[in-house]
Order: sequence, then structure tokens, then C-alpha cells
Amino acid sequence: MKFYESNFWLYWRTMFAFEEWHSALEMRRYIQRFIHHIGGLPDFSALKFTKYNQ
Repeated sequence: MKFYESNFWLYWRTMFAFEEWHSALEMRRYIQRFIHHIGGLPDFSALKFTKYNQ
């Protein structure tokens, strides 16, 4: 399938460490899990920094 050869899929695979056998359904699960953080990415307000972070 052409989708799995696209740069978009390569970006998502790299970002979420998908393996070769992961599918678009796995990508959908990640999007549903983290979509509420999209608005805070430009200013990093979506990131949580605890005292245990470096």
C-alpha cells in the first residue's frame, strides 16, 4: 500500500517507535490517546516536567 511508503507514515513510525508490523490502527490509537496535547506543543505547555526529569 502506498500509504506505508509515504513520508507521513515514516514520520509517525519514527516519532512513536512503530515497528514494521504496526499498522494504521496502531497510529489511530496513539492519535486518540494524545490528540488533546496538540494545542500545547508549540509552547511546550503540554509537556509535564517533574522533579525526576533531567
